[in-house]
Amino acid sequence: MRKQHAPPSDVECFMKDPCNGVKCCGCWKAYSDPEEAAARFVRYKKCTEMFSKMNKQGKTLAQLAVTTGKKRSRMNKQEVLA
Repeated sequence: MRKQHAPPSDVECFMKDPCNGVKCCGCWKAYSDPEEAAARFVRYKKCTEMFSKMNKQGKTLAQLAVTTGKKRSRMNKQEVLA
């Protein structure tokens, strides 16, 4: 699973000049690849909605925590991206 964060090139552009060169905005200001950023924003929104719904249904924060890296979470990728 890929780490979910702003690409380094966007962070670098933001640090140099946060107001110029912005191609799209969402979870962060995207300067380099607006199509990829827009796709990530959609995935993040789906995850946020899914976790909010499960939290409202009574799941605790500990139950909602997702393990990344070598250990696989119980949630499968299709559930996250659906």
